[in-house]
Amino acid sequence: MLLSKSINFDQDVYDALRQKYSVFAKDIGDQGSFKKIILGDELTNLGNSIIKPISLISSKTHQIKSAILFGQSVGHIMEIHVDGFNLNRKDASNWALNLPIVGTGNMFWYDGKYELSEHVGQQKLKYLKLNWHDEPKEIYQTIIDSPSIVRIDLPHRVINISSEPRLLLSIRFTPDIY
Repeated sequence: MLLSKSINFDQDVYDALRQKYSVFAKDIGDQGSFKKIILGDELTNLGNSIIKPISLISSKTHQIKSAILFGQSVGHIMEIHVDGFNLNRKDASNWALNLPIVGTGNMFWYDGKYELSEHVGQQKLKYLKLNWHDEPKEIYQTIIDSPSIVRIDLPHRVINISSEPRLLLSIRFTPDIY
């Protein structure tokens, strides 16, 4: 089962995005995590810069659905979760384009018996929390240190393994990448 795939993403576009968003690394501090939802003209401009590169990779014509800048302090361990806004995951993406801006993270995926519950995090970002019936079993892990397409509809989490804050731009598309 494919859970992540490193991709050859347009280097000029990637470098421009890293330069633009790296300024937010200072906002992470020691608070654990940081989230910024990209909206409005900024989302439109982001879409204009990445639609062609991602369409070349997927062979589909995409529109950008959402983009979130995630940050983690040094050593921060994210809770195991599933991305989505409601229990049936209606209109939720199964895949995301993850572009590391600063630092790296180790991403883990899990299997096991669980139930989902809707949850709102500290930054008012909705996600699906897992209520495990037994211990989760790690099924795969990879280091996200370059542009990657990752599976987000299965239980997963990221641990910041950098000696600096980690900042990542996660982008979802319609239609889904895979």
